[in-house]
Amino acid sequence: MIRSYYQSEKILKTVYHKVKDEHGPQGHEYIQTHWKRYIHLIMRMPHITEQSRVLEIGASILSNVIKSTWNPSMVTVYHELEPEWQNRCNRAGIQAHAVELLRDPLPVPDNAFDLILFSEVLEHFPVDPHYFIHQCLLKLKPEGQMMLSVPNFATSQKRIQLLLGRNPQDQMNKKYIYYAHHREPVMSECIQMVEGCGGIVNSYEWTDYDSEPGFVSAAYYILRCVKHRMIHRILHQLIPSCRSYLFLSVRRSDSFKYDTTLSTPPLSTSDEYRRFD
Repeated sequence: MIRSYYQSEKILKTVYHKVKDEHGPQGHEYIQTHWKRYIHLIMRMPHITEQSRVLEIGASILSNVIKSTWNPSMVTVYHELEPEWQNRCNRAGIQAHAVELLRDPLPVPDNAFDLILFSEVLEHFPVDPHYFIHQCLLKLKPEGQMMLSVPNFATSQKRIQLLLGRNPQDQMNKKYIYYAHHREPVMSECIQMVEGCGGIVNSYEWTDYDSEPGFVSAAYYILRCVKHRMIHRILHQLIPSCRSYLFLSVRRSDSFKYDTTLSTPPLSTSDEYRRFD
């Protein structure tokens, strides 16, 4: 289901004004930075009703948007380093769980969700994330959908930085593993990962989550980029694989089977961090 850009932004604005007092300066800055990404994700969400069950992995304002707008059974998984999400979710009637995804299995039932949102989380994994993709597919209903969004490592900006001998990756956080972008993927490996975990990619696209859909909007956007000499945005229009984000719509394959070797969080059975104490 594709909603209009204007309808989606209206939904986001309405909910943002309801919850903005719960967010500090950093939270507001993050929401504003990702405003258009949220709009485009709302546009791409499938039909949601009060009978739907939705899971968001990596808490964001989208959980509030979904709960406030369509009132489904909503579950949010947030990182234990961000405990403020528990009270926010409680106030909104959202079930919330603090989870370290490297250590803890997802504390939700199998075969239960019509929609799973997995947006801007994959890049934070410092280990092979196959185990987690398989775990997400297990939580989907057979006809359910997972929306996966992740930064694209193959943007034109990063390609040029590499050619100049510079490292385009984020600096590692001095204290926490969670806050760094450990590995941003490219589209081909995302597709291979989903298929290797027993999933099927319904659709995929490279996107900047920037311009509004439609020929007129795209033409106006390109002219604005030319006027302001936004070279990389022009390149993104000409070469889609250079765009900033990867978006995939994913479902389980008909032959999907639970595989314990794929779904076990690596730190739940490892003593890697303890053996050097």
